[in-house]
Amino acid sequence: MATEIKSKGELVTLSSDLKDKATDLENLSENLKDTLTGLENYDGINITSAGNILLNNINEVTEDINIVSTNINNYAAQLNEFDVDDFSSNDIEGYLDSVNGTRVSIPAGLGNEYSYMGWQCITDPSSNQYRLRESAGMNFDSQGFAKIGDRYVVATTLTFGNVGDYIDVVQSDGTVIKCVIGDIKNQNDAGCNMWGHNNGQCVVEFVVDRSSWYGTSNTVVGMHPEWNQSVNSIINKGNYWDLKDNYSTGAVSNPKTSVSVVASTIPAATTLSYVGTTSGSNSYHPSSSSYAPSSSSGSYYSSDTTYTPLNTTPVTITSGDPNIDVSKYHNNLANGFEVTVGNLAYEVSDADFELLCAIVSAESDKSYDDALAVITTILNRCEAPNWIRSHGTNPVAQATAPNQFVVYQHGSYKAYMNGRAPETVQTAVRDALAGVRNHKYLSFRSNGSTGYSNNMITSSGNRYK
Repeated sequence: MATEIKSKGELVTLSSDLKDKATDLENLSENLKDTLTGLENYDGINITSAGNILLNNINEVTEDINIVSTNINNYAAQLNEFDVDDFSSNDIEGYLDSVNGTRVSIPAGLGNEYSYMGWQCITDPSSNQYRLRESAGMNFDSQGFAKIGDRYVVATTLTFGNVGDYIDVVQSDGTVIKCVIGDIKNQNDAGCNMWGHNNGQCVVEFVVDRSSWYGTSNTVVGMHPEWNQSVNSIINKGNYWDLKDNYSTGAVSNPKTSVSVVASTIPAATTLSYVGTTSGSNSYHPSSSSYAPSSSSGSYYSSDTTYTPLNTTPVTITSGDPNIDVSKYHNNLANGFEVTVGNLAYEVSDADFELLCAIVSAESDKSYDDALAVITTILNRCEAPNWIRSHGTNPVAQATAPNQFVVYQHGSYKAYMNGRAPETVQTAVRDALAGVRNHKYLSFRSNGSTGYSNNMITSSGNRYK
């Protein structure tokens, strides 16, 4: 009978048991050799010949068992290296529990409402929202909440992650709702800011079964009264496709360390009109069945309004290229940020462009300014003698150099591959490769590295030096 094995300890025990059995077979083989010594024929049967055939079979089985044992040990070693207990293809919670992730704190007074949308409302086959649903299957629990594994499917803004990201929604009393992002709130909607709809009151929108929710009095807190409290923070722990594709080999994505987003980054509030709600339900859903969200390519970052540039002034120069509008960027001369054009341009392949966009997405806050600052750092290294001696003049070689950009070394950039890099980042990388830069720095650290530098272009971006 087959036995399901779920932990490192069970793997190691199995490997040890197999080695013991291999040793027993080897001893059996040696005993048979001793017994057959001097025996040739018995009652007309060639015992030596038959014995040798048996010995060969035993030796082959012994070799197979040793190979299996070695493979199991190697797999257990991988699990130990990545601190993974549970490696079941359908259950990665053991790994996710071990990841600190990227924490974004919600400002006080926000995140007090929960809305919902129908999973069937996603109809664009080219979108990652659609791709995620098709990959994971459109499954609902008994209450009609969409689920991927044991996690609720939700919609958030790109502040908290991208489609497919595993997130832990932490409520004010410390309760954790384990979720996965299945859709992105459109920040072009009236009243939707970087935190969510209704001027940030609705941070999390639950995805539900349209057929059993729409036209009813169902509400999120009505189904789960224990959730009737505000969202304190959201922790991003990695991406569905990254872990699904690489979990068994240990090549998993490790999100960056925790950061906090400050309330000063909230743009000016406007009024949100709710559609299709029931009285007092705190529920929002699209009124049209043809609702088809954009893909998660980042088109929601239509401008830099979701981020607060620090002490900045407008960019007044022009690029001279009708395809490049540098007015979307900002100068911050006091902190060493000045947008320039006409710098050295680079031609890269489509594959290298996608890789650079993925790395910049994982390293930046995904605004135009900070994305340009990250790619500028990479390109500055392509023109700095010390960096050229170490890693050459190719932007990809600099971005993938050993022990330089941690998101590449740890693999978290993969969450933004396959077209998942925000449009803001793609635009900034494209402009930079065409000769646009915004500083002279050669290094940066994450937003939380307060002792490294105060040279920042946005309040949630990196610190450059």
